[in-house]
Amino acid sequence: MQYFAGIEGGSTNSKLVVLSRAGKILCRKRAGPTNPYLSFPKTVATISCLVADAKTELGLDIKRPFTGLGLTLAGIDDEKIHHDLLTHLKGITSLAEHYDLSSDTIGPVETAFGPGHVAVVIISGTGSACRLVTEKGDTFRCGGWGHLLADEGSAYHTSLDAIKMVIRREEKNYLEHELTRVYDIAPLKNKMKDYFGITKCEEMVPIIYHHFEKKRIAGFTKSISDLAFQEDDELAKDILRRTGKKLSCLVKGVLEQYTNDHPMPKKLNIIGVGSVWKSWDIVGKSFLEELQKIKLKFCILNETAAIGAATAVARKAGVNIPIDRSKLVKVVYEN
Repeated sequence: MQYFAGIEGGSTNSKLVVLSRAGKILCRKRAGPTNPYLSFPKTVATISCLVADAKTELGLDIKRPFTGLGLTLAGIDDEKIHHDLLTHLKGITSLAEHYDLSSDTIGPVETAFGPGHVAVVIISGTGSACRLVTEKGDTFRCGGWGHLLADEGSAYHTSLDAIKMVIRREEKNYLEHELTRVYDIAPLKNKMKDYFGITKCEEMVPIIYHHFEKKRIAGFTKSISDLAFQEDDELAKDILRRTGKKLSCLVKGVLEQYTNDHPMPKKLNIIGVGSVWKSWDIVGKSFLEELQKIKLKFCILNETAAIGAATAVARKAGVNIPIDRSKLVKVVYEN
């Protein structure tokens, strides 16, 4: 029997699925991050453990390689990192016979539409990134430079913006955040204190500088979302609207690059990936307001992009896995 594994990996967690030749999901596994920029050795170790755990669950010899292993990972846009990771994995003979390694923006397109489609992937999770993928698989990039250089519209930067608002309000330093003059800052400040377990703003300094965890900072966005949706807080809603606008700028960026040499698609397929899109009623509406002139269909994956990674590597092995992709996506907007 042939087994095709796919892994979707980011800066926070990773998901593995194993598909049969007939497209049946045989196994699912989860693990920590597989972004080689965070740690190359840990990425390799996590991938190896995911594959071994899946084989154990399936009752397979862990030394027997899968027919194919597809990976759609954050942090492999750099050609050297891509080459080094693929070379390293191929050196572990027990993993797989065939490989397909792509960035975390390619897997969602493969999952939602399969090959041969123009689509935009806009990721907004711990970090953010946007790619336009052509029918031939060429890509145009905007964002995805990490939290120090970019990641606007991500959970990390949404949280950081909110933290800055609280601190600047404390000091009467409004800077660009005029929002805090208009809205009551107290609910947001209380959420920040509760989430980080602090009593005053000064205690944020060691959290940011001495015990920094990007995942922990990004997680505060969930509290902001709860404040917006459950408590109808206007400042929290405005913070999320700003996030939506920033994400729309990434889409505009890849479209401007693409349309220099290509006609604008009659209808643009956009796939939203990441936890920030769970706040669609605010983030999504703000995002769409900035793209009103574009005919588009916005989809959110119902399934992990690991499925697309598995089908992509299967094609490399000469196998076309039958997948009903309509069940893998949810259309949340179309004009």
